[in-house]
Amino acid sequence: MTFPVAFGFVVGALVVLWVSFVILRGMFEDVGIEKSCAKANIVTDFAPCADKNIFEGSRIRIVGCEGYGLFVDVKEEDSSETKEKNYKWRTWLRKWVERGARIEYLLVLPTNETEQGFANPPLSNDQNLPDKAKLAPLLEGIDFRAFPKALTKEIDPDTRKTVRRMRTFHFVLIDPPKEKTVGSKVWIERNHPIGETFALGCEYSDVRKAKYKSQYEEMSDIFGDLFDIAWDQDRLAACLSEKQRQPSTAAKLKD
Repeated sequence: MTFPVAFGFVVGALVVLWVSFVILRGMFEDVGIEKSCAKANIVTDFAPCADKNIFEGSRIRIVGCEGYGLFVDVKEEDSSETKEKNYKWRTWLRKWVERGARIEYLLVLPTNETEQGFANPPLSNDQNLPDKAKLAPLLEGIDFRAFPKALTKEIDPDTRKTVRRMRTFHFVLIDPPKEKTVGSKVWIERNHPIGETFALGCEYSDVRKAKYKSQYEEMSDIFGDLFDIAWDQDRLAACLSEKQRQPSTAAKLKD
């Protein structure tokens, strides 16, 4: 074998190896490396990972509990700097809505502040106003549904059991638009203590991984069942208005 032929053979083999490497790497990255955290925060651990997989036309389904930080400004402790910082979940949601994603958000135990903000959001979009007055745009592009205590008492025992389970078991499902070749993604919080910004036993992965496919399908069914019967903004606003019209217990006793 002459030198030019041998050299050409070696170069060809290297090219084949390089192309194979690129293809395999692309396939591996497309499926995604599983992210697992013993303790995590949806803002700092989930949102940055999910951001690159959210496009115009993506569908995002979120199960949360109290609506922490959605309609009221809150602070969280920054352990790295030992000081408080603004909780940025609302910022990520706005970013995805502006990108063209469709968000469905289910709250299974909203706080009184969340219910009030959910039912009667401020109307101003003036960017010069403080952050508390910029809440109205959040509802534009997000379909919020909630399970206030009044509704939880009315539902059947099996559904009530599921709702109570969702108070600490949270998840996010991300489905890409049809024209994208990436797979759906799932974020799971196996134990999110009520009243905390952190969660325990968290995982983020592509649902094409066999481990997550059945879990994704189960969570998708649960979300659909609960979302259909949860109260929307108008129903919750009507309920709150009715409460406000009813005389208080103290007034009744005085009469």
